[in-house]
This record gives sequence, structure tokens and C-alpha cells, in this order.
Amino acid sequence: MLPNSFNLAYNTYAFKTTVGERMRNSAFLALGITLAMVGIADAHNEWGTFNPEFNDEAAPLLAEVAKLNDAAPDEDARYFYSRALLWKPGQTLKGCFIGGTPAERKFIFDSAAKLLNGARINIIIDFQSLNPFPDCRKDARGLYPEEIRIAAGTGAPCCSAHIGRNGVKKANSDKANVFLGGRLEDWQVWHELIHALGFFHEHQKPGAPCRFDYVEIQRLWGWDATKVKTNFDRLNNDERDFRLSGGFDVKSIMDYYQSSPTMLVDGTRSPCYNPAPAKTLTTTDLEGLRLAYPMSASPASHAERVTRARAIVDLAGVSPGLRELLESE
Repeated sequence: MLPNSFNLAYNTYAFKTTVGERMRNSAFLALGITLAMVGIADAHNEWGTFNPEFNDEAAPLLAEVAKLNDAAPDEDARYFYSRALLWKPGQTLKGCFIGGTPAERKFIFDSAAKLLNGARINIIIDFQSLNPFPDCRKDARGLYPEEIRIAAGTGAPCCSAHIGRNGVKKANSDKANVFLGGRLEDWQVWHELIHALGFFHEHQKPGAPCRFDYVEIQRLWGWDATKVKTNFDRLNNDERDFRLSGGFDVKSIMDYYQSSPTMLVDGTRSPCYNPAPAKTLTTTDLEGLRLAYPMSASPASHAERVTRARAIVDLAGVSPGLRELLESE
């Protein structure tokens, strides 16, 4: 999983139809990618952070991937490692809902549709056959087979998401992996779906110029030092391996906004000062999504590179969590 921005794109025919027509057709949602935030009650909290537990789960894997890449001169091996939290280019992901009324589910579905048209990204979320807002249903093992499982409605929290393919590890497959409860705005839906596609926040990019005051963040948010560090540290990636867009974009839909300028060492003078959430995608967001899921890539070419990598990589020393993801490719 990688630091970056996001975008989404619906299968063209699915959005030229009415809701009734969509229910007679197979409804597809093609998505691009990035990171997730958490909130309370009806909306994001004022600082727009995501569930620290999901970052705590994914960040160590990304650090491990960076070390593996540093030791891997072979390009196919580096590709294999660096996409550990991303989905396959061209993959069709099954989407479903846990909770929520038809109207609440429809809002999430339609909100994603607004964002995705024309994004030109090579991944699809299929909300399945005759019902575009289907229930998630567990299999005989008590696990959900769908890749994108959205908890919706008044009983679900808002807003957060597991990062990328972490959401389908066995330990996470008996529950939702995207949480969009309560009354939503479009940007919240977009942001969380991006996290589910495998991205961390914009301000965590290796080259981000942000200088955060960790003690002040602890005071404002009530987090301990470890959680602040995990959610605000730059990702120590080699940009040769993990670059999904250039530079830092303070207007990115995946950037944190600040509840107070005192969160930044440089206050309002900081190039990272951003007092309000982004509500549209930027060119940086689109660049990142298209580099992660390029239309020129195919499932076959991805499979060929993975096959070549598996012939030379040694997973003996890899952590169990990362090994599960790599072996599932």
C-alpha cells in the first residue's frame, strides 16, 4: 500500500441508465485509489483522521515491503512486493452492504458514481447482477467472499476503511472493511473507498514537507504518542518503488486537514496548512490512481510478473501478515 491520492470511474453504461434500468443490468463501479479517515457520529470528526487501528495494521507491512525492495535488485520482485496492498490491475472486486436502508445504500452507490465517470482507471467494483445494493452474505466458513464490504446506516460507524487488500485477510473477512454509517457527504464516501483500494494519506508521502507538532496533536485529539506517530510520520519508502504521484498536494482529497494551525510547527505559514477537507479530486489524485491502476496494464501481464517474481523471492523471513498477502496473489 502506498501514500497518495484517488479517483473513481463507473463502467460507462451503468451510469447512463436510470436506477430501475441499473437493477435490470449488471451494475459496475470502477474505482481508482488512495487512503482512509475516521470520524464520529454522522460525519468525519473535525480533523478527518482514519481509524488508527487500520493504519497500525498496515503501516508495519509497508515498512517491511520497503526493506524487501531495498534488498531486491530484480524489477519483477520489486513490483511483486510493492503491490502487496494493492489489487491487481483490471481486477473486478465484488461489492456489497452490511446494514443500511435502500436509500442509504443508494446514496453511497450514487456518490461513487459521481466521482468515477471518466477517470480511466483499470479496476472495477461490481455491485452485482440484478440488485445494485446487495447484502453481504457469509459462506460456510463464516467469512464474506466479497472484497468490498460496506457497513452502512445509523448503526455503523463513520468513517474509516481497512487499507487495500488488508481487508480480505482471513482475520478481517468476517466483518465489514469499509465503514460509512450515518449521514454522509460525497467526499467521505470517495475518501474511504480510496483507502480500501490501497492508499495511505497524502501528507504521509516520503517527500511531504509537513512538520507536525506531535505533542499538540496529542493534546487536541487525546491520542497517545504511538498513535500520533503512526498516523503522521512520513512513510519511509523508496520513491522508486512506491511513487504513485509526484510532489505533495495540499488540496488532495487524501490529505489531512487541521482542526487548528497549532498542529503544524509552522502554523498557517506551513505548505501543509489546510483548514478544510478537500471535496474534489485534483490532478495529483488522478495521476496517482492511473499510475496504480493503469489502463495499459492487464491481469495477464500482472500474473506473468508475479509468476516470475515467485520463482526468485524467498518468503521464509517474511512476517505472517505480509506472507498471507503475497501468497494470495
